[in-house]
Amino acid sequence: MKIIKILKKNNIKANKPRKGYSYFSVAISMVVIGTFAISIYKSAEVVVNKTQKVATNWQNQGNAQSSNVEEVDKCQGLVISSLSSDGYSYETINSRCVVTLLYDSISDSGGYTRYDLQFPKNTSAQLLIVAGGGGAGGAYDANRGTGGGGAGGLIYDPAYDINSGTTYEARVGKGGAGGVTGGRAGSGQQGVRGSNSIFSSYIVYGGGGGARTHNSDNSTSNGVSGGSGGGGGDLRGEGAGSSQNNNPAGYGFGNSGGHSRATYTNGGAGGGGGGAGGRGNDSGGHPTEVGLGGIGKEYDISGSVVEYARGGNGGNGWSGSAGSEDALPNTGNGGSGGGRSSNGGNGGSGIVIISFE
Repeated sequence: MKIIKILKKNNIKANKPRKGYSYFSVAISMVVIGTFAISIYKSAEVVVNKTQKVATNWQNQGNAQSSNVEEVDKCQGLVISSLSSDGYSYETINSRCVVTLLYDSISDSGGYTRYDLQFPKNTSAQLLIVAGGGGAGGAYDANRGTGGGGAGGLIYDPAYDINSGTTYEARVGKGGAGGVTGGRAGSGQQGVRGSNSIFSSYIVYGGGGGARTHNSDNSTSNGVSGGSGGGGGDLRGEGAGSSQNNNPAGYGFGNSGGHSRATYTNGGAGGGGGGAGGRGNDSGGHPTEVGLGGIGKEYDISGSVVEYARGGNGGNGWSGSAGSEDALPNTGNGGSGGGRSSNGGNGGSGIVIISFE
């Protein structure tokens, strides 16, 4: 397990020691105001001592003609423990420490990546938690579109109380796989539900899988419930419900998937998966009139405005594999469906972001 204690970020860059050794490395390429910056490597633990401000970007080394002085690092004193070495980041943005935790497949622990965090002080934090999005359904070889995957559930708490004496467990869920096509041999598979994400006692539920399509005109295919529900597939499948909507009250977001409303005699399109900001849309009567996924929710917690937890679009009954689409990672978006022997799009992995002063 890798343990990181952060007292100053990005002002020191030192090579890792060879196995079995420990040593001190002094960052002499930087000008440090007030103290020297020393990094200590011992086993798998990294400790960086306190610094105040660091003058960087000197145009000529040893000739202090111009510099940019960074603000005091707000992440000072933060401790992160995880099996993942690449799944997290931290930086000071607008005088706040912004910690981003991602799903890392290399350190997967049953569908999620785990992190343990200790904070340097009692504070109030902005907290965003998004679960993995659901995969879209797989298609039978006919003019029938599959349902879009539901978005992962989302919790946003603008004033979460942090206690410096507590270790907080976080888990970031992976996205659900798209359903596999059945081809001419039979029905496709339902999209797989995304994995849950958590932070302490908060739980957000993975997005529901989108509906498959069948090889029988008399069959219906319904979406799978989740943080937001998966969309229904042709013929006339129903979108599934949400397990996250207003759960917990005021902070949790999720919506149901859209329905397939096909009226075309030779097939129809799929309904959209539900999103954190709105229900998935129903399809129209024609195979090309897909139901769009429900909108997500936008936040600027990372320093820029990003939309999270958007539902996947339903499948176009005539488009084939070109209609399905994987969701972007680290968004919790649902995968988009397709038609005519296409696999469903994969859901996007979740994310956890904590921002504090």
